[in-house]
Amino acid sequence: MSQLSQHQIEQISARSGVSRYNYFIKTVVEFEEVYGLADDEGWVMLEDDVENCDVIPFFPNPEFAEVFRTAAKLEENRVEPLDLMEFMDWLDDFAEEKIKIGVFLNGELQGAIMDASRLKTDLQAALGNEIGDETE
Repeated sequence: MSQLSQHQIEQISARSGVSRYNYFIKTVVEFEEVYGLADDEGWVMLEDDVENCDVIPFFPNPEFAEVFRTAAKLEENRVEPLDLMEFMDWLDDFAEEKIKIGVFLNGELQGAIMDASRLKTDLQAALGNEIGDETE
């Protein structure tokens, strides 16, 4: 994966939540990795006071995870990659535990808060489309 320029980061970050969600799906499927924030204890977990649930943020590129890490003042955490297939397996566990996914939260801590099962369905659909494209 090539590194994003500051201009690309700013342009993509300025998109609407729906557009960032679509970018997340497309990029994660293309590069087969997601990025999260972790420390020695595990993945960063946030609380959503509105929906009263736990949220784990994930990002399509390490640069966006770093922007979020800085904005959320999570300096003690590091950006960690996660293989897409392993992430898809984890989504089942997250769904069972009622943990939601913060998809591509921006520097203002805004983004899509998704049910893990919905995110998995969207990723599977995108993977199916990519496989279809390769066989044509």
